[in-house]
Amino acid sequence: SSSKNFLADSLKWSNLSMSAFTTIAKKITVNYGSSYSFYDRDSLGRPVDDFLIKTRGKLARMDGTNLALGFRLQSKNKKEPKRADTNLTPEEQNVIAQNQSQLIDFSVPWNLNLNYNVRLARTRNVLTGEDDIKTTQAITFTGDVTIMTRWAISVNSGYDMQEIKFADFDRRQLGLRNFTTTNIGFHWDLHCWEFSMNFVPFGIRKSYMAQINIKSPLLQDLKFQRRGNLGDNTLLY
Repeated sequence: SSSKNFLADSLKWSNLSMSAFTTIAKKITVNYGSSYSFYDRDSLGRPVDDFLIKTRGKLARMDGTNLALGFRLQSKNKKEPKRADTNLTPEEQNVIAQNQSQLIDFSVPWNLNLNYNVRLARTRNVLTGEDDIKTTQAITFTGDVTIMTRWAISVNSGYDMQEIKFADFDRRQLGLRNFTTTNIGFHWDLHCWEFSMNFVPFGIRKSYMAQINIKSPLLQDLKFQRRGNLGDNTLLY
């Protein structure tokens, strides 16, 4: 996909975007995305209104490419009688679909999602006047376990293979260098209501949040929350 802005005085063409998606063996998902620019750049890496095909004989220049692999494991669903409140309206189903990653399916005893993400980004080196390719990689995982039918524990974490410089000092102190923000959650199904508590145990985002709310998506704003920051007091979450 691409587009052209006829009202712009320069750089009328947007970047060319390419994307692809497929599923392998119903368990592995593959997502690909990349972006290409049609324009040349000056010595500082800023785009100029000259097409690459004219200045360098190239159609486009890769700005960034991203590849994500996902793998999902889960147990079989529990055999439970159908509840009357499962007959949702289209509006409720739409809200659930938009927030699927934040919901716990108590009919599944356990599930685990593993993801690997690699990104290539082209940046301009002002000193050499050449382009550098920066590679970043990360492995993330999410999962939850149902306990006693209506209780569940969830974990969301990951490992960043690329140094995150602004957080190095904090992570060296804790011996957890390169781990992404880790979130441990507790969930309690109270039929029409639900209670949840999330805890970030380490890092500069160390914090907690407890919430009780009505389960109906149409009344999702009716809730009571309590949160606190346990990390750097200069930061607010």
